[in-house]
Amino acid sequence: MNICTYSFEEYLHLVKSFHGHLAPGLIVGGFMVDLAMKHLPEGEFFDAVCETPVCLPDAVQILTPCTIGNGWLSIVPFGKFAVTLYEKYSGKGVRVYLRTEKLDAWPEVRDSYLKKKKKHEQDKDLLMAQIKEAGGGLLGVQKLQVDPDKVRRQKMGQAFARSAARLTQCVTETNAGVVRVRRLTKMRLSSPINLKSEGGTDEPVGCRHPARIRI
Repeated sequence: MNICTYSFEEYLHLVKSFHGHLAPGLIVGGFMVDLAMKHLPEGEFFDAVCETPVCLPDAVQILTPCTIGNGWLSIVPFGKFAVTLYEKYSGKGVRVYLRTEKLDAWPEVRDSYLKKKKKHEQDKDLLMAQIKEAGGGLLGVQKLQVDPDKVRRQKMGQAFARSAARLTQCVTETNAGVVRVRRLTKMRLSSPINLKSEGGTDEPVGCRHPARIRI
């Protein structure tokens, strides 16, 4: 049994090295990425979208060139255990998701995923055995069309320009506790932005009191 180009045992070793421990969601995630890759034409450049920030993004980063750092992996927190791989430019892709109605066939996997058992109550060996046995049998596949511009991370210059345009007001407090809005007429490109409050004390805005900034 292989997961992408690795044997199952090799993948477990990579998971432990990358993630710190053998998380069940990351093992299932390996089968998900493997299944998605099998439905993509070979040789194409693709991006990835994860619908949860938990475990699954690490499977993508282990098995594909897509990472959060290089911008090819986006996380859209829909609360679904699903991943989409799509061609960078055309947007044609495939979504692989966990089919919860199939979990009853593997009760230890079901209880782990649905949080019916606490971690110390789970039989870890049985859980891993059932995940391996289930493989892609827990998963569903659907083809879809993605709008790359709506999910791809903005370039650094574009993101900074938008943030700078929105950061036009800063809330400072007087010693009496009265909130006043001071419009920024000039903004330095360094961070944090230092403003002097009416009480005469310098305070780095956005560091100790992030709630005082309205963006």
